[in-house]
Amino acid sequence: QRLDLLILARYVELETVGQYGVALRIIVIVSLMTGSLSPLLLPRASRTNGSLDNLKNYLKHAIFISGVLIFFISIIWLAVPIMVNQLFGNIYAQAISLARILLIGMVFVAIYVPLSQLFLSENSPKKMFYLGLIKFNVILWLALILVPTFKAQGTAWSVVSSEFAALVYTVISLKTKLWSVFREKSQIVRTTWTQRKVPL
Repeated sequence: QRLDLLILARYVELETVGQYGVALRIIVIVSLMTGSLSPLLLPRASRTNGSLDNLKNYLKHAIFISGVLIFFISIIWLAVPIMVNQLFGNIYAQAISLARILLIGMVFVAIYVPLSQLFLSENSPKKMFYLGLIKFNVILWLALILVPTFKAQGTAWSVVSSEFAALVYTVISLKTKLWSVFREKSQIVRTTWTQRKVPL
């Protein structure tokens, strides 16, 4: 069961839980898409270990996938009012703002999930465990702080914060690999610029 939903149910009335549940149903499409990325990306990610060229190609592929997902999330963000009204009715209008908050978190997911597959290529399954642990703790403690005052919105923002924390952890953990690609590109740019400045 979802930790955020359990904490919310502890502090608010059933009607508010229902509003939050509708918001979760709206974002389930994106969740299914991001959840299916791992088996698709892992074979490509496994070839990056020890190969800078493969790493660059993988990062380009990951950026493309993240971009497609973010575009799709943007469309859903715009369509949320229509989806809620058509599928659930006007009585769930509060779910519109909740779904849009949660979709912000899905943007972070769309970025870090492709990158996090590089943990497995490094044979570092512990990093995946720590990623889940960070998300769990951020949701737990932020929700306990925010939900009593901000109710469902506090729950939604705690989920978004957990996804942002996961993104930050992923980037920091992969800083060596990411820096190696950035450094090579910087050297290429400097070399090209220097050659252009050399008089004929």
